[in-house]
Amino acid sequence: MEHTTLPKDGGLSLDPSGRVHVVAASPASEPVTALLAAWRAARPGTIELLHVGAAPTDAPPDTTIAVDTEDLTARLAARLGLASVGVRVYIAGDEGFVRAASAVALAAGLLPDELRTEVTTSSARRVWCSHCREITEGVTTTVTPCAGCGRTLEVFHHFSRRRGAYLGFQADAEAPGELPEPEVAWP
Repeated sequence: MEHTTLPKDGGLSLDPSGRVHVVAASPASEPVTALLAAWRAARPGTIELLHVGAAPTDAPPDTTIAVDTEDLTARLAARLGLASVGVRVYIAGDEGFVRAASAVALAAGLLPDELRTEVTTSSARRVWCSHCREITEGVTTTVTPCAGCGRTLEVFHHFSRRRGAYLGFQADAEAPGELPEPEVAWP
């Protein structure tokens, strides 16, 4: 049985129906370079690039360099706060950044069809603690300590698009002291 809450990345294919194309990348990668080339060939509207790291050699004139992924996510939120009908958003980077930035885009009112995503580096997850409501970044194992309350959390396959994170809850809730062995699941 397939989990319906899991995010599905379709890649960064250009949507020619968009008037404004906003690309958020951490860092800029081959899929971003290919997207920029596809845009140059078709020229459907304008394009903006927001990214962390060195600008790609073919960066468009409207390029913003962010200090880190938190800054990039904040800049994306500000940009989408000014967006109107016809904007398309493309997000590439590690799993945590892609999910956080996707949550920002959906909170700004974008529909899933207006959003393209691709995980290009680490698949480490963001985990939302159901006890203290904090997010733990960069989780690679099935059991992990919560960054907020310190509880040992078991990471489940349930994903919240609104929070941009997977669900975690106390691993030994039913049998105190009996913790499952952590397994590396998302390197």
